[in-house]
Amino acid sequence: MNENLLQYLWKHKLFNTHHLTTTRGETLQILSVGEHNTDAGPDFFNARIQCGSTILVGNIEVHLKSSDWKKHFHQYDKTYQNIILHVVYEDDEALISTEHEAFLTIELKYRIAHTMLEKYEDLQQLQPFIPCSRHWEAVDEFTKGAWLQRMLIERMEKKCEAIERLLVETTSHWEDAFYITLARNFGFKINAIPFELTARNIPLKIFAKNKTSILQIEAILLGVAGFLNDPRMKEKYYLELKQEYGYQKQKHKFKEIDVTLWKFLRLRPANFPQLRLVQFADLIFRSVHLFSKVIEVDNAVRIKQLFSCSASLFWDTHYSFEEESKYQKKQLGGDAAENIMINTVAPFLFLYGKTNMHPKMQEVALELFETLSPENNSVIRSWKDLNTEVKNAASSQALLHLKKTYCDHRLCLQCNVGLKILKHI
Repeated sequence: MNENLLQYLWKHKLFNTHHLTTTRGETLQILSVGEHNTDAGPDFFNARIQCGSTILVGNIEVHLKSSDWKKHFHQYDKTYQNIILHVVYEDDEALISTEHEAFLTIELKYRIAHTMLEKYEDLQQLQPFIPCSRHWEAVDEFTKGAWLQRMLIERMEKKCEAIERLLVETTSHWEDAFYITLARNFGFKINAIPFELTARNIPLKIFAKNKTSILQIEAILLGVAGFLNDPRMKEKYYLELKQEYGYQKQKHKFKEIDVTLWKFLRLRPANFPQLRLVQFADLIFRSVHLFSKVIEVDNAVRIKQLFSCSASLFWDTHYSFEEESKYQKKQLGGDAAENIMINTVAPFLFLYGKTNMHPKMQEVALELFETLSPENNSVIRSWKDLNTEVKNAASSQALLHLKKTYCDHRLCLQCNVGLKILKHI
């Protein structure tokens, strides 16, 4: 038993309410449990109870033991002077108020079903995946589905927080914020930081001035990323890039990032950073102001088409400047493109729609999730092991958020599925 659980039991009256009496033997009737307060002060505001023939209105405090009142120094705090009832699990000490009157107290220790406590303890024990692993499948699909819809919105709002911080930094310049976020996600987890640093060192307006030449855009990106400083390279394409970058660097005073920031270990060749950079260059070449195009599109399918990009001709037979490959058009893979839709495009659409009071745009953002494939990682595979249907990215994003935000922290009392288990299963 802990205070959070006791507050929850009081809030939902999940205890035996027949013939309620105070610790002094007075009859007690709960007219309203009050409004749950999660901030400082009494646990419940504006409660209404009837003690004998007297109706009392005021605040309620909840403790595991009566003696906790003194341990928490409430006797010295004026915000606790209008308490009408002290709800405790165990009444271990008779308390006297500042007016030298006995506290009105109710003890719930013998009114709470043992099965309820056992369920809660079970949820708090270490489990192989989530606290309710043994109960998850028994919860009805409507409850789980409704909760996962809320999880998707929470996930989206969490992603939007990072965008809002970036908008403050860029003085609400949506194109710049989108460009930096897109670059970061082009690096995926392993090279997100060097990709973002590269983009931050190249103002978007410079690409607008060089939008007629893919070579210029590639040279700027690869040069600032630190990949054009090898004096041993004699490849014609490399030397062309190096020459172009030398001119652009002198003109714009670019600062290069440390090339050692880029990670190659355990990367598949298709994810090598030079290849990702030239694919990013192709995206910029086809549309410098990409976000403007995104918000003009009114459906998910057309948005996905905007992010079809591929590397230039040299890369058809190379994965890096040194490493050759069999002929293959190096297009941005489907999984990579969908990852960018999930982590960049949809959150930006959602926030832009919310900021500009454009609900249709928010709907398109959520629709985009429903058209994308679900992620395939260890967490999602574990959800599938619990016979959870994962139809699309909307499902997988919701499940990832539920696991990370609620299950990992055992916030079962704040989860509708956990509450369903405690109440009914």
